[in-house]
Amino acid sequence: MVNLTHINKTKKAYSESENSLLFLGIFQDKNLNPQQRTLDDTLSNRLSSAIKLDGFIGKKNEQIHIF
Repeated sequence: MVNLTHINKTKKAYSESENSLLFLGIFQDKNLNPQQRTLDDTLSNRLSSAIKLDGFIGKKNEQIHIF
């Protein structure tokens, strides 16, 4: 198990991030925003595929973990 000891907030583009963990906010019944779609494209659509496979719709307190 990993314990987070520090969280950095940034306005950098995902593609310029050098971190090994990324949190994304996806609001209920909403699609990926333009920046998230760009990230999804970079990840060969793995983000949108996992969301669809899991039936994730972003309800309050709902989480999806993608490795």
